[in-house]
Amino acid sequence: MANLNDLKSPWSDKLPQDLQSIDFEISENFSSLGVTPEKLATESQVQIISEISEQVFNNLGRNTEALFGTDFISYVVLQVVFDEILTSNFINLFNTSSYVDLLQECVISCKFKGVSFNCSELISQTYFEYNQFNQGLTTSYIDTYDWNLDELNSYLKGISASFKDQFFVEYLNTINNVFFQFISENSKQDFINLVNSINDIVTQQAHLESRLEAQRLQDIQEIIDSYDLKGDSTIILGSDYEANAYSKKAYDKTGKLIRIQDLYKLKKQSTNPITPNKKAKAKKDKRKAQKKARKKNR
Repeated sequence: MANLNDLKSPWSDKLPQDLQSIDFEISENFSSLGVTPEKLATESQVQIISEISEQVFNNLGRNTEALFGTDFISYVVLQVVFDEILTSNFINLFNTSSYVDLLQECVISCKFKGVSFNCSELISQTYFEYNQFNQGLTTSYIDTYDWNLDELNSYLKGISASFKDQFFVEYLNTINNVFFQFISENSKQDFINLVNSINDIVTQQAHLESRLEAQRLQDIQEIIDSYDLKGDSTIILGSDYEANAYSKKAYDKTGKLIRIQDLYKLKKQSTNPITPNKKAKAKKDKRKAQKKARKKNR
């Protein structure tokens, strides 16, 4: 049976053998100036990542609330997290295996494990700048400036899985198109083959996630059926990758998500039903015990 660890297995292991660990050459336009990958990483990564962010914003960010019903802050959080992961590992883009594993790191951080760095101030700054220069992006202002790492990761976890997928597809297409401009003609065919393999991997991951989600919903229903909820209803998060059902009453009262297992007891279910013979023996044993007790009290 598939499990969450299958989603976390390295994408580089899923590349065809002839595509693993191929280094990309820098475009002749850069190499003629003596620009190495290391120098490009230190001098040009801001320009490259800014171009990626601008294109993703124009294609997706501007319409986040209008078309997807998702708070604009969710878009900004995902963009900043992806950009920060990319910035700190930019040199790894110039190798096929490292390229796909870096993209996977972006996905896993936003979907499963969270991030290990607190970029809340940068999120707040980016969010403010977007709203300052683009009217009508959001209907409500949310300031993330004082978020700690736990609050950031909690928000990351709460962003809908469907919007995360939409964001990743847009970001993936954009980074592929932008990066293609910075590699040499000799490397372009390898990169095209890599992109095709990435698309296959993403499709496989989507099918696996679909199977895991079906299993998760089945497990959740079994949990709900096994507890006495005393009239309470449940909340099931579409962004959660664990089999959790939360109490709606508790959420309405405290604003916190509390699992029903932490509030209610299991339904009383007898695993060894008493048969007629056992019933007769139980009555006989009870009469003996009562008779013995009467003799003792005389």
